[in-house]
Amino acid sequence: MTPLHRAAAENHVEVCAFLLECKANVNAVDRYQETPLKRAVYNGHLDVLTFLLEAGADLNHTDGQNKMVIHHAAEQGYIPCVEAMLELGAAVNAEVTGYLTPLHFAARNGHTGVARVLIAAGALIDAQGGQSNQAAAHMAAEGGHTTTVRALLEEGADVLLEDSQGRRPALCSADRKTRDVFDTFTLRRACCPSACTVSGPGVESVIEACDVVRFAIQPRDVYGQELRDPGGLIEWSVDIQDAAGNVQEAMVEPCPQFYNSLCYWDASRAGEYLVHVRQEHALPEGVNAGAGSSIPIKGSPFKVVVKPSKLDPYCTRADGKGVTRTEAAVTAEFSVYGRDRFNNPSPGHVITVLIDPNNRIPVDLQVVDLGTGEYKVTARDSILFSPPSPGRRVVALPLSPLSPPLSPSCTVLYCPWLPCAPNTLPSTCNDVLWACLGVGCGRAGDVHGAALERLGALARGDRGRETHLQLALYHAHQPRRGPCAQL
Repeated sequence: MTPLHRAAAENHVEVCAFLLECKANVNAVDRYQETPLKRAVYNGHLDVLTFLLEAGADLNHTDGQNKMVIHHAAEQGYIPCVEAMLELGAAVNAEVTGYLTPLHFAARNGHTGVARVLIAAGALIDAQGGQSNQAAAHMAAEGGHTTTVRALLEEGADVLLEDSQGRRPALCSADRKTRDVFDTFTLRRACCPSACTVSGPGVESVIEACDVVRFAIQPRDVYGQELRDPGGLIEWSVDIQDAAGNVQEAMVEPCPQFYNSLCYWDASRAGEYLVHVRQEHALPEGVNAGAGSSIPIKGSPFKVVVKPSKLDPYCTRADGKGVTRTEAAVTAEFSVYGRDRFNNPSPGHVITVLIDPNNRIPVDLQVVDLGTGEYKVTARDSILFSPPSPGRRVVALPLSPLSPPLSPSCTVLYCPWLPCAPNTLPSTCNDVLWACLGVGCGRAGDVHGAALERLGALARGDRGRETHLQLALYHAHQPRRGPCAQL
């Protein structure tokens, strides 16, 4: 070993310059046939490397291991050193014993950055060498270098290339994680977005509003055959676009049971939606993995109309002067706002207004469906009540147009109708009704025991009112949801 070897190994640029001024041989070799340039590269000293190259150091010298300096730089993973030597003319595909190139050494040791630099400089990615005649992808897989394997595949490495033992790179994988990289690439390459299909309520033309709706995404190849993807290796993206142009991202997760993927999205709001389904990082024939793109599947986007679900008594409300108070034998007007449990307007239902006691239908009853979930009600009572005996109105909304009023499928709203003065509350059933309504609509206060006993006594005295009073008592104990403060 010469003093120049020692100075290069210790990164002493000034000492190297002094020694060269003293006529030191820049390409001197030691007993291992190593030059000062090799010592500088092996230790990653870029400054000494640049200085020695400018001083005339030989880039193509081979040492006792039959390696050039660029092979050592690639083996150690020194990206700046590799870039500097390539700029100064180092052979990117230089071969040593066994036809090994710098890319082989970088892949074998998992140096992804160096591998990308070499490939960008023109390295042959599928060059084979070594005892088993392997390519860089084989060596990276054997070492379990997942990131390097992924980089090689993205740069276009051939996954069907076989070594001298007939093994493809995937069969050389050291662990399951590395094998998944090859499986993902294979599935992405085989999957044909224009042949993939979807099925399930989430992409049907008309569905009913619900918390979550789902559908299945089935990957297929170019021939229409189903591909098995239990681990979700094929990446999908699903965007739900409403009529206003707002977009929400749906959740996609693998379904190992059926070897496909399931998508879930929020369908609680009524309206028209466009469901965009795309395969991410798709790899059509002739496209490298790094250039994969987002491609819509067959039939995308899918038009889905979400209609309101059944009326919900906790969200449906009545509003207007005719609900709070009116005089007997006088036409009253009010509105009923039909809502489902997601507070979506629910038009197209049949509603009936009944007068308690005895569930009488008022005269001149008119119900107009405005088509927006609002029903205009006009009604007049035929009996004149005196102030001590106020009336009570029940609005029955059948959940189906074929359902008769007050059938088990009806939604019943209780609307007090007071013919008395604004500040006067009669001492009959109305105080009990107001107590029930107060709790049912979320107002402060509880139903007192005396009021409940009074309600039961009134129910026993008039069987025609028993059903309605029991329903009012039932709703008094149930927590209400939604904007129903007027009920």
